[in-house]
Amino acid sequence: MLEKMKVIVQNGCNHALSRKEVELIIPLFPLGWRKKVKSITLCQGNNSVEVWFHKKEKILNLFSPEDKAGSLKNPAIEEILISLSYISSGKNLQNI
Repeated sequence: MLEKMKVIVQNGCNHALSRKEVELIIPLFPLGWRKKVKSITLCQGNNSVEVWFHKKEKILNLFSPEDKAGSLKNPAIEEILISLSYISSGKNLQNI
């Protein structure tokens, strides 16, 4: 049975996306994406939305600054989708 992809929030961090928002889109991901990544961690970022993938642990880290206006939600989702697509195709995420 396929383990459910988890969403982890770093303590005390404010993000462009909430845990609930990410959990709502996970069931829409293709099965291949969910096999390649065990969890998505929402991390505090500085000036822009960035994604890092830890291949050995299968953890995708999404870094984003605090976003009270909600203007970074779409870019954050786009980064997640593009990153998962690259990861599932076997490409190196640092080459995006």
